[in-house]
Amino acid sequence: MLKGFIEKLRSNSSLRSNKKKLLELCATQKHLPYEKRVIDNVNRVSNEDWQLLNRCFSEPRLGSEVLEILRPAFSGIQEKYLSILDVVESHNYQVRNFGSYTDADLKGNNLFLYHDVHAWDIFPALAIADANAQKKICTTFFLNWKCDMIDVAHENAYLVFQHMGPKNVEVGLHAAPFSSWVLHEHFQSNQREFEAWVNDDGTYSSLLGLVDESLDPLFSQYRLADVREATLNYFSQYAASFMKAFPDAVSVNHHGDQLGRTIFKSRDTNWKQLYEKLHARHMLTLDCVEMRGFKRSIPTIKNSYKKPEVFHFWEGNRGNRYLSSLARSLERAAEHDAPVFLLNHPSTLAH
Repeated sequence: MLKGFIEKLRSNSSLRSNKKKLLELCATQKHLPYEKRVIDNVNRVSNEDWQLLNRCFSEPRLGSEVLEILRPAFSGIQEKYLSILDVVESHNYQVRNFGSYTDADLKGNNLFLYHDVHAWDIFPALAIADANAQKKICTTFFLNWKCDMIDVAHENAYLVFQHMGPKNVEVGLHAAPFSSWVLHEHFQSNQREFEAWVNDDGTYSSLLGLVDESLDPLFSQYRLADVREATLNYFSQYAASFMKAFPDAVSVNHHGDQLGRTIFKSRDTNWKQLYEKLHARHMLTLDCVEMRGFKRSIPTIKNSYKKPEVFHFWEGNRGNRYLSSLARSLERAAEHDAPVFLLNHPSTLAH
């Protein structure tokens, strides 16, 4: 059956066209509202296709053949990714992942390259994993496991990464505990209702009820301590689910976190208390992730150091200026003998 699928991939132009269309969609889907990210779009690789791809990758020889077929679609992404690596190498930085991280590694010439992988990043992320194999390097891929409903629907696609490492891919968890708890527990996984609430002008006032006793509690019952406890309990459940699929995972990174951004943007007298208790960046401490079987908290590492000790390069919206901006950051970091944390969202390379 699997051999027949390989032949189907080679000969069926419509299936190969679907992958090309998925690649094109990746460039436009990132900033669209959820309702426009149509999970069952006929132009996407179907859930059944991902299952078959996953089974193919479970056998190294068949997986290699699939990669050979997909490389023409990978080429544009890989060209941009390799240009980033060329800049890194030309500044004498060594690409590292977080899997083998120790505090002693926080020194000049080390660049920790990591990819935050959402559902719309999966196909470009496979292209990066393949490029890593060609370059004989290993970087960290933080998978947005069960965060939003589009991630739940693409679980079979994420499972492909079970077969991508460990020489070239270190898999970690990308998490937003508070937002995920609200979405799945209080909106019963109804993404549209959740996002409508997040974007409502009154949402921050609802959140203030967690710390201001003169206001109604959040969802008519919760105060801050209640929410934090319930959120961490929920995080334990989906961290366990992730560890079952990826038992060798050791690293956790924080999601941008919709509700965390809502709190951060307010900047009133209460925002800091809410932000430091509920935003994923502060919730995912080393103690928190170690209790759930992981070894490294990227937020803890990031919160411990600031320039010039460690340089962070956020990809942002630099367009054609990306490589020159990266080069200047590496030059400044080298002046301070400082390591660099380099974030990448794979779908940005599909633009």
